[in-house]
Amino acid sequence: MKPLSQIYCGRLLITCAVLLLAVACISSDVDSADNTHNLALASACEIGAFVGASPPASSAVREFETSSERHVRSILWYQGWNNSNHPSFPTTELNAGVRYHDGYNTHTVLHLTWEPWVDLKSIITGTFDSYLTSYATEAMNWGETVRLRFAHEMIQNNIYDNCQGQPNCPEWYPWQDQPADYVAAFRHVRDIFRTVGATNVEFVWCPNNYPFDVNVVRLYYPGQDYVDWLCMDGYNWTNQDGKPGWPDWQWFDDIFYNIYHTFVDNKDIFGDKSVMIGEFASCEAGPYEQPGQTKAAWITNAFNRIKSPDYSLIRSFYWFNINKECDWRINSSPESLSAFKGAISDLYFTSHPTISIYLPIILKQP
Repeated sequence: MKPLSQIYCGRLLITCAVLLLAVACISSDVDSADNTHNLALASACEIGAFVGASPPASSAVREFETSSERHVRSILWYQGWNNSNHPSFPTTELNAGVRYHDGYNTHTVLHLTWEPWVDLKSIITGTFDSYLTSYATEAMNWGETVRLRFAHEMIQNNIYDNCQGQPNCPEWYPWQDQPADYVAAFRHVRDIFRTVGATNVEFVWCPNNYPFDVNVVRLYYPGQDYVDWLCMDGYNWTNQDGKPGWPDWQWFDDIFYNIYHTFVDNKDIFGDKSVMIGEFASCEAGPYEQPGQTKAAWITNAFNRIKSPDYSLIRSFYWFNINKECDWRINSSPESLSAFKGAISDLYFTSHPTISIYLPIILKQP
């Protein structure tokens, strides 16, 4: 019998060799899974979420994954900039919070909602070109897909009141209800990203679910050559006051059917592009709802509709998982959480690539 020291030393060397092999397989398996996943997207819908922090924290991403019992494929976050504040692309935070949130490179897709709290004309005339160029370079250096949802929800009522920030102003963003300037600003930003060579950045154009009149919506469209994804936002606010009219209970079709068909029935205008739901969620039912109107029922209905042939171009969704105007979170009640887990357990809804490592038990007692 060999001395114990030699036995353990030999086994330790074998263990190290297996571990090195496992590390090599991790990279290979993830890359292979990622490629397979990309091919599958043509007939599937990605799981995405805003997890309540910008930039996202890994703990919040993992909490959402643990609660929903599925991995995400994409994570939404928000970043605003204005005349005096020009934040950089937070690579370090995004590596920790998103890319490596499960302890390895998950290839989770970034989805940035980029909010320009400035006069659109100042973007058009080049005031921020230096900042835009720097940011585009940083986004390019991320090296993987970044979805950039620039100046979302750009239509409030198509009447420019120029009152944003004042009491009772219908415009909650300074870029709303200015179609010509909006289109010019969007194109200017996209052109800068192209000049830099940020081909990994996909531009998302995302109006709200209302208005949906094609003659209004088309005024704000930057053009097929400037948009990679069509997008729509909408929520079930429920009947909060017991009176007819908004806010009222709305099923998924009530919210999204019209704007979705504005896109897909007018491909000559908007192109034949994939559609995402940029933000959606439901409040819990209040005291004024009708029988059967519960958040759990809404969730079940919503995901059944998303995977139906009626919405076949929806390729990604982002659940707005935060307690804000109401508790939009998937776990606002046990019933809602159960419905959400059941809905996205269907493999039509896809996650980031995962790996499984099985190491043999080498060290045994002599």
